[in-house]
Amino acid sequence: MAAGAVSAYAVRNGRVLGWGDNANGQLGNGSTASSLTPVTALPAGSGTTRVAASLGWNSSYAY
Repeated sequence: MAAGAVSAYAVRNGRVLGWGDNANGQLGNGSTASSLTPVTALPAGSGTTRVAASLGWNSSYAY
């Protein structure tokens, strides 16, 4: 799990989930709607095993 200033991310069952502020699309789900519940940023099978978020406003990374 990783937490930025206004959003957070986690890997669960091979999916990358994000929640929080999304005004600039930082949740990565193709939307700019913020979400208090987790949304899928990358689906299962993406090969992602880790996430990182900056303490800045709009940067997040999944690898």
